[in-house]
Amino acid sequence: MTDNYTIIVDSPDTLRKQVPDGLNVFNEKAAGPYNDEPLSLAVRNHEGTLIGGLLGLFYWNMLHVDLLWVHEDHC
Repeated sequence: MTDNYTIIVDSPDTLRKQVPDGLNVFNEKAAGPYNDEPLSLAVRNHEGTLIGGLLGLFYWNMLHVDLLWVHEDHC
């Protein structure tokens, strides 16, 4: 017996939740729990003006950097 599948255009709101959830279940079975911890770092001058920032996530003893920005005057 052969399985039949249908490919459809689906709601991005639905898939943005279901696809990562499915991937997380698979990955945790293979590598253990994520134990994820968000990280946000800011670099500010003496006046409090933001010069740069990093947004990321620690998991499986790694750091995934989502966003890194440095003001062009400091590059």
